[in-house]
Amino acid sequence: MECFLGISFVGIPFYTRARYRGTAQAVGSLRAAGILSKLESVDPDLIDLGDVECPVIEQDHGPRNLQNWEEFIQGTHSVRDKLSLRLDKSRLTFCLGGECAFILGTLASLKTFHKGTPGMVWMDAHGDFNTPETSSSGFIGGMPLALACGRGPKLSPEMEALQAPTRRGAGGPHRLPLPRPGRRHGSTLQRQSLPR
Repeated sequence: MECFLGISFVGIPFYTRARYRGTAQAVGSLRAAGILSKLESVDPDLIDLGDVECPVIEQDHGPRNLQNWEEFIQGTHSVRDKLSLRLDKSRLTFCLGGECAFILGTLASLKTFHKGTPGMVWMDAHGDFNTPETSSSGFIGGMPLALACGRGPKLSPEMEALQAPTRRGAGGPHRLPLPRPGRRHGSTLQRQSLPR
């Protein structure tokens, strides 16, 4: 099988809840299981960018409906910074993450050198479209798609400036077109907030 674009690989051991630390360990486990050699069978010139240094959460803290926000923002900046320095337009960047919440940093990194609005394909068993108002747990890992579409709390000013135009503009946030996704799980409030 021939690969038309070279592959750059980066591990993102990101998690936003103390009890889900194991999701971050998936990156190291898949590295140990040989994911790089599998990718090298498609691209012998694969570039391993290493892993993003993500915050460690020992104990959850913050409001009941928005846990560990500071670590989320710090991790989002770390992802954005690493990818912004290492992205190469001529290569496919394969981001292997622990938890979906890392997507905000990847989108912000794309905005550092691509013009226009980024696109995204979201495949997940969960809607990930909660906000603090619709979440019963405050788990940020259930909010990243909503945050990427401009719903929920504001990010840091630096990150807001790099987000897609969905989070800025006259008359409130504009939203990316979001087809009603198929999903297995989601709270009633989350399902009501998705487009029909």
